[in-house]
Amino acid sequence: MIHHLSISAQNPQHVAQVLAEILDGQPTPHPFSSDGYIVFPFDEYGTEIEVYPLGTEIIPGDSEELRAYIQNTAASKFTATHAMLSVPASIEQIEQIAARED
Repeated sequence: MIHHLSISAQNPQHVAQVLAEILDGQPTPHPFSSDGYIVFPFDEYGTEIEVYPLGTEIIPGDSEELRAYIQNTAASKFTATHAMLSVPASIEQIEQIAARED
């Protein structure tokens, strides 16, 4: 099981909405990253998936903050992040969503 996953995407809001649809969950703006989103599937494990804009880097914060979010303008649009998740959507639903999203 996965309880937490952070990924980056070109359009974080849209990606969060699609993930929420597949996971039968709810997307919400990220409380600490102004352009990020969190998807809550409301499963028994408390799973959450964070979706950040491409180029977002999470770095150690100062003595007041545990972490800081910065934007790396030289970051590649590609990432090695990937995951395998069990979801409540059927194969047919996932294929329909994938076709719709191209």
